[in-house]
Amino acid sequence: MQLPSCQLQNLPTWQLVNLKTCKLEGSMVGSYQVAKRGTRAMTNSEFKVQLEKRTVAFSVTVIKMLRKIPGGLETKNIREQVMRSATAVGANYREANRAESSADFVHKIDVVAKEASESEYWITLLHELYPQVEEVASVLAEAGELTRVFDKIRRTMIERSTKNLSTCKLAN
Repeated sequence: MQLPSCQLQNLPTWQLVNLKTCKLEGSMVGSYQVAKRGTRAMTNSEFKVQLEKRTVAFSVTVIKMLRKIPGGLETKNIREQVMRSATAVGANYREANRAESSADFVHKIDVVAKEASESEYWITLLHELYPQVEEVASVLAEAGELTRVFDKIRRTMIERSTKNLSTCKLAN
């Protein structure tokens, strides 16, 4: 993957790929500092570890947020769905990282992306029902970012496997 001339520290791959210019150099993007030129980009294994940590933090944040949501009968199902889907993101990502093949990885990442998207849906409902709970907005933003990250990983892996197949066909 070719990175822009100013690389971003700790940014998900999708943000690195989508960065068109380096006008942001030295400024903040979300909660991430834009690195100066010449900064080393994360390796895939470093990225994997950081993303695993991020999914654990997401699960913990969701659990803490749910404690602040009123426990009425109308939100019982939503709370349970949020808990299941949000914690499944990290668990399934760890499973994907231990995949037995590229095809297995793509399949498992697809599950992770679906769980992240489902989490985003349920958290959106909580945000609509309880806008006064401050944590819901930031958790919703993180769910959206994770959904985009895993969608990008999935698309990248599919593109690579398609490219490898076409290369193999040309070689024959």
